[in-house]
Amino acid sequence: MRLRMSVVATLYLKCFLVLALVGGSSASASAESYQLAPYTKLRLTVLQWNPTKGEYFRWDTIGGEYTVSQDGAISVPLVGFIYTANLDGEKLQRELATRVRADLGLSTTPNVTVEILEYPPVYIVGSVSAPGEYRFRPGLTVLQALALAGGKFRPRQLEETDGNMTLLGEMHGIRFDVARAKARIARLQAELSGARNIDFSDQLTSSEGDKRIAEIVATERAIFSARENAKKRQLATLTELKEFLSAEIKALEERGRGEDQAIKVVEGEFGRVSGLLEKGLATTSRKSELELLLTSMRDNRLGRMTAVLRARQGLSDAARSADGVRDERLIAVATELQDAKASLERLKSRELVLRSTFGSEANSGDEPADEPRIIYTIVRRSGGGSTEVDVSESTQVNPNDVVRVEVDMRTGEKTAGVSWSASFRD
Repeated sequence: MRLRMSVVATLYLKCFLVLALVGGSSASASAESYQLAPYTKLRLTVLQWNPTKGEYFRWDTIGGEYTVSQDGAISVPLVGFIYTANLDGEKLQRELATRVRADLGLSTTPNVTVEILEYPPVYIVGSVSAPGEYRFRPGLTVLQALALAGGKFRPRQLEETDGNMTLLGEMHGIRFDVARAKARIARLQAELSGARNIDFSDQLTSSEGDKRIAEIVATERAIFSARENAKKRQLATLTELKEFLSAEIKALEERGRGEDQAIKVVEGEFGRVSGLLEKGLATTSRKSELELLLTSMRDNRLGRMTAVLRARQGLSDAARSADGVRDERLIAVATELQDAKASLERLKSRELVLRSTFGSEANSGDEPADEPRIIYTIVRRSGGGSTEVDVSESTQVNPNDVVRVEVDMRTGEKTAGVSWSASFRD
């Protein structure tokens, strides 16, 4: 019976895995060979055989939908961060199965499936009819990407329309948005490292003659100074509190030494009077007076010791609060820095699309008699930067790629776009 249940459970697992692959999008079919890039949306399913019940247990706490972060990682409950930089779907399955077994102390390795629900987009720019952001699908080639963007741009006579003016205005504004994002990142990096001044890039400082750039730099310096002063005031207040409590403890301890001496004197007097009372040489009232005095002094000493303990507790709380101020500030700055870098990446992608779009329209003219040669270039993220590669129509495109299409005229020159300052591009 046990063997039969095991066979049924195995068949159930196989059916589940087949349905998961067939029921997902076409993207999920290639999960095993696709390297997981940032912003890829995944679905994880984790099953574990339970020999006691003769059935498979589904780890819903671990399974679910995840999106690869900008840093190339997913955060899985009970397991932690898994970095996907060098992983495809198959390698992620093995890595997750190994981590789950090791971290949860399981006797057997669970069964893990990885489905890709959504790929990051690709960007198609240059001499195309409709440059912009497009959805990626596995196996997409450069030629197919060109088709998505409406094919090669056909030059026509430019007219000064409201649309062109709007495009020019957005192109002008994006330049300052990029400068603002870079200035903010420089300020946050200075805060995170504890620097005394902001180290703005040469591109920003060399452009401070521009009034708007100067205002951006001045604003970030003012924010840096204000936040630094606020932190110093908080820490100074806590330092003063610690100094006050330390002084209070010292005063109480000095007073305690005097009280201890006085108690010893009264205790000696009390013992002497008690001896005289036994001999009939002292009165009972005198002994009672000394006993009351001794009780009062001991109560005072107990109160003083309690006050010392409270002061020491306050001193410890003030020290923890000072550490908390620093830690909370670092966490907040690190979060802001991550958001600012993501914003800058989005601005750069939009900047590239705008530059290519306006450049395509500005290059209009009479169509040459012979079809010009088309040059394809892919701008691909690599590590912390990007690389440009000349490719052909059959080259496969990866998610997050920027496919640039340019026309090589008979003069051997590429089409020249509208001149536009790129002072703030990396």
